[in-house]
Amino acid sequence: MFSTVMLVVAATVALSQDAPNRSELTVPDGAWSAIDERLGLDGGRLGYTPEQLEPFGRDLHVLRPVLRQFADVRKTLRFSGRATDLLLNNAVYEDEFIRHAFAQFLDETMGRRIRLPGLDAQGISGELPDSFDASTQTGGWNVPWLEDKDTKTAMEVVFDVGADGFPSALLELTEAEQRLIIRLLVAVFESSRYTTNAFDRASIDLGMDAAQEQYGLDTGYVVSIAPRFEPYGRLIARPLMDVVGTTDLGYLGHGSILAAKSVRLAVEEFNRAQPDGATFTGIIRIGTTAGPIVIGGVDSDNHVHVGYPGPALVIDFGGDDRYEGAFAVSDGVRERPVSLLIDLGGRDTYLPGETEVWQPRNPSDAESEDRSNPTLAAGVFGLGMLWDLGGENDAYEAVESSMGVGLHGVGMLIDDGGDDTYLVRQSWGQGVGHVGFGAIIDRGGNDQYTSGRSSQAHGSTRGAGVIVDLAGNDTYTIPDSTARSELYLGRVVAMGQGCGYGRRADLGDSRSMAGGFGVLVDGAGDDHYSAMAWSQGAGYWWGVGILEDRGGNDTYRQGKYSQGAAAHFAVGIHVDLDGNDTYNANPERMANPYTSEEQWIAENQYAGHARDGALGIFVDGAGNDEYVLRANCAGSGDLNSVGFFWDRSGDDRYTGLEIDPSPGNANWTRPPMGTITIYPEPFHSFRDDLRAYGVFLDTEGTDTYEGLESAARNSHVWSEGFLNGRAVGIDR
Repeated sequence: MFSTVMLVVAATVALSQDAPNRSELTVPDGAWSAIDERLGLDGGRLGYTPEQLEPFGRDLHVLRPVLRQFADVRKTLRFSGRATDLLLNNAVYEDEFIRHAFAQFLDETMGRRIRLPGLDAQGISGELPDSFDASTQTGGWNVPWLEDKDTKTAMEVVFDVGADGFPSALLELTEAEQRLIIRLLVAVFESSRYTTNAFDRASIDLGMDAAQEQYGLDTGYVVSIAPRFEPYGRLIARPLMDVVGTTDLGYLGHGSILAAKSVRLAVEEFNRAQPDGATFTGIIRIGTTAGPIVIGGVDSDNHVHVGYPGPALVIDFGGDDRYEGAFAVSDGVRERPVSLLIDLGGRDTYLPGETEVWQPRNPSDAESEDRSNPTLAAGVFGLGMLWDLGGENDAYEAVESSMGVGLHGVGMLIDDGGDDTYLVRQSWGQGVGHVGFGAIIDRGGNDQYTSGRSSQAHGSTRGAGVIVDLAGNDTYTIPDSTARSELYLGRVVAMGQGCGYGRRADLGDSRSMAGGFGVLVDGAGDDHYSAMAWSQGAGYWWGVGILEDRGGNDTYRQGKYSQGAAAHFAVGIHVDLDGNDTYNANPERMANPYTSEEQWIAENQYAGHARDGALGIFVDGAGNDEYVLRANCAGSGDLNSVGFFWDRSGDDRYTGLEIDPSPGNANWTRPPMGTITIYPEPFHSFRDDLRAYGVFLDTEGTDTYEGLESAARNSHVWSEGFLNGRAVGIDR
């Protein structure tokens, strides 16, 4: 398992000769001095202090790691590089992956020395020591209530029945197979102790009562998502809003680290003890105090689970299996705080099966399509974690809120490799965190990710949503056909592919809630990204969105507020480290469903654009790249914000498309490449004391500029200054 994965990890650091290592991606001092001189910066710092941000609002649940990102563009780039390095480097150690994610994004530090006696006596993360002999193990169960009991006795204790009470097939398993089952069930029990401690039951009960009154349903899922899907003009019962702040992320993180480490080392112990794999065939189903347990053999099994949440534990030893229904889905409100699925091999298929469908009570609302309970790898008030090991081509399909989703919980999907397909038909899938942590780790293969809005690395309030794909030619798509918005001229509001999102309620009930971190990291491969508004490293309302692609010749297709864009005191970061990349290189038109006109898909506000107290950062590290640019992009600052664009090296081509006159707002027709939006009259407020900045920087290569309504050209410096800010463009 691990040797193949380590080769994949090594492949992620293969860069072209001109590309820097990510930790070395810093703007040269000479270029920064030129920026400082033209903009008149305060000590060379390009950003805003907490005191400068204070007038923007007092939103609930602002994360400290979010606040730290505004101080200086260079420090923000350093943070993004370090945080994503930690995710990439620990993608084979799920426990360390979780620990670093909680520390970097959620400001919670825990689980640094979780010790599992009998497996890692040093108490550190890593593989089992070379001296470890799995065939001689008789105890070391990691819990005092098992002490040094032999395998048979330990099995009696964990199942709480005598030997005669076991299904005969369970007694026929090899000792290594039995030990694996015991260890995994112990992981369920022990992590549950921390997980249940993370929640204020009194607050949840109030939320349950409100959910029953408002929606006619009282599941943890309804309680967890209510603040997300209701329109701001409609009353949401206060207990449903208040429960957001009651979850203890520290306990939640510790329980998930304990579960992940226990599973990882238990599987490695089994692989050493029985290197030729399992011999068991058939399916065993057992009821326990923790919930149902399902054990599948090496045949191609059909696992069907009716109802919600999922079984407490599923272990399948191999075969091309089919799963239908809820698996690796917890709901602590329904006494299922932990749900784990470990599949040790085969080409597997995961389908939603028959799920409970319900509707919000206002069917005219934009987000009121039929709702469905999660069915795959979702932690709802608990842990929902799925490991698909063996590296085969797997297919994952769900309706919503699945595939690495944490809703007051931790949800993870770990796939060992292969050419996989991930499909979430509606929204909130594929690495989503809301009051918790959700992640997909894919360790290799040419994968296809498709989901509706608010997906593919989406971080909401007190949450972090992450996708880490180590290698392969991958495709990430949020289709153009999902919920279109008149505000964005008919484009889909994707809010994905690395998007930090907060609940903006100044337009409604005033219960604004700050966003979290949405982080998409692709280690290597020729990848394709397609999404419309708010995508590909975008931040909204005290959120931080990050997209980092470390190598390959990539293509990007997007609309507004994308590729390192942010608005409303948020941060968007887009970094493509290496490769000959294309950004909207084949421009497309689309019909605006709200008018009779056609329009360019990439209209404005992208590639290093920020508005309203925000930072938008775009960096391409190396390669001969192609850009198609229109208005307010490529280093565009608007309304007390910093828009920063930097192409570090390569012979690049910048092509401008005509900028259509805007009858409603001339501010959206500013030329690209180092500009700011013009506000000719003072605001007579704090905004007059807070400048906007636009920076375009191309530091190496012979570049071509065509059809642009700007002063940009090769080996040239241009700048502009107005009442509300300054901008500079530099091609060195």
